[in-house]
Amino acid sequence: MDGAGFHDLSKSDSGQPTGHRPYPPVQKMLEKYDRLSDPDILMNRPVLLVSACTQGHPDLTGWLEALGSEVAATTDLDLALDALAENPSAWGLLVVVMDHLACEDAVVETLLLVRTVKRDLPVILASQYFSRNDFSVSRNSICDASLRTPLSKTAVELAVYAAIENNRFQGLP
Repeated sequence: MDGAGFHDLSKSDSGQPTGHRPYPPVQKMLEKYDRLSDPDILMNRPVLLVSACTQGHPDLTGWLEALGSEVAATTDLDLALDALAENPSAWGLLVVVMDHLACEDAVVETLLLVRTVKRDLPVILASQYFSRNDFSVSRNSICDASLRTPLSKTAVELAVYAAIENNRFQGLP
């Protein structure tokens, strides 16, 4: 045991080398991995991103594209709803950044309607007014995962995975 109270796994209790290397520090292990989820989780799942930001969210768009998706962005919630109604099977994920988009009631009503039109579409809702990220099904009537803005790459990846899994779970009989 070293002075910090940790065992050096490369040596036996007698101090002789065991041929095993000590575990690398957690930071070095994490540096080897760029992401927490499947890098192709959104392959063949186009994302419809709705946000009031006219330049979109370049980081968010990039993170979603890095997961294998094509991203279409709009600032108009009604246009997004029309796109979903026109071709429901064309979309694999809906991401709505609610901040400055419309009044909260309009966003909630639209998401309730989305659930009616396409129940099996995973939905992520983001807002600065959420107290924390929520990957549970607590808001399942309007979304499958929710994020507090500002967004991080890790939170987005976890939300994508959670939204897909939660939506799949909700669709079970």
